[in-house]
Amino acid sequence: MTTRQVVVSWIVLAAAASLASWGFRGAPAGLGMVLGLVGTTVGMLGWWFAIRLLGSVHQDKKVSPIETFLSLSLLLLKLPIMLMAWRTAASVGPPAPDFFLYGLALVYFATIHWALSQR
Repeated sequence: MTTRQVVVSWIVLAAAASLASWGFRGAPAGLGMVLGLVGTTVGMLGWWFAIRLLGSVHQDKKVSPIETFLSLSLLLLKLPIMLMAWRTAASVGPPAPDFFLYGLALVYFATIHWALSQR
């Protein structure tokens, strides 16, 4: 799969999951799903950019200072972003926290699917 195909399929999957959550359990569920998807995706991207940066440094490739700054900033900010997303979902009330966790799991399952499809 190309990067474009991965991004497009992820957008379609996230939109479908959010709309289905909203349709089945209402606006709090849809909001919980969106918060889980966005928070976890930011966390995954933080790790991905940091690992890619380490690979570039290991191969003695030139890395721009702005790329280093952005990669490390995203890596360090992922935990506060996840915490804010979780607290927001918890403050909305049921069923938002449950759907937040469903969104988190969906990101991890999609990441496993992507990794297996790269073989």
